[in-house]
Amino acid sequence: LLNQVPGLTILHQAGAANAEVTRADYEKSGADPARWQVHAFLDDMPERFAEASLVLARSGASTVAELAAARKPSLLIPFALAADDHQRKNAEALANTGAARMLLERDVSPDRLLNELVTLLRDQDALTAMSRQAAEFARPNAVSEIAELALSLIRTR
Repeated sequence: LLNQVPGLTILHQAGAANAEVTRADYEKSGADPARWQVHAFLDDMPERFAEASLVLARSGASTVAELAAARKPSLLIPFALAADDHQRKNAEALANTGAARMLLERDVSPDRLLNELVTLLRDQDALTAMSRQAAEFARPNAVSEIAELALSLIRTR
């Protein structure tokens, strides 16, 4: 990926169980260490999302909401064993608006993933359009809207 997209840098959140082996894999690859970082966890997601051109992620509810709020284009790979297939449904909700692309786990191969990422990262117009659609999907006033709905239901009883 780094060879095919000049200037790209990668920030990889690998989880505590995988951070060291992931870091070792990057080192073994010979990739320029100035172009990648591996962390177990990131606690400054708003800042990290602000810096990102594209986010590759699972599609839990919080992640999807954060991507929309941050107006970030994404390539989502739903966790296939998620309860009630909810991650696929979350990813479809973003993908159906054009804010994200979805790749099912069963369809992921190294070549397919590389092709999807390179295609997106080389197409600034597509990333811009996806970002606009993510902004449309976002509900920044969701808490207020839910509270108003709850109050209106209470008033009608």
